[in-house]
Amino acid sequence: LPEYILLHLGRRRGRERGDRHLRKSRFEKMEPSVVLDKKSRRRETKEEEPMACDRAVFDELRRLRKEIADENGVPAYIVFGDKTLKEMAAKLPKTKEQMLGISGVGEVKYARFGEAFLRRCQELSDELPVSE
Repeated sequence: LPEYILLHLGRRRGRERGDRHLRKSRFEKMEPSVVLDKKSRRRETKEEEPMACDRAVFDELRRLRKEIADENGVPAYIVFGDKTLKEMAAKLPKTKEQMLGISGVGEVKYARFGEAFLRRCQELSDELPVSE
């Protein structure tokens, strides 16, 4: 089996103050089947579930996120992540309390970006046909 060299941080002999140095050790490579199993498990957890919200509503919220991100000079994921937007699109909160109940929306993010999203969610809620 191939070997890999690992570096460990340890104490160097002869040093009084406890200065550290790197030392090498050998490590055997894991069996290929184990590595493949770990990778396949990782892929399974990354697969997305079907959206439980309207795609058009989600896209509107993404557009708003992009506008806000551009205005603030930050990447879009800093405003809100896709998971948060999907939950927002599914629930369409109408109050601050409902908005704060969404995963990824806390007091700080609500203070910075929440009002704009809350207004947009209310507008989208009014535009959607009422199902009985």
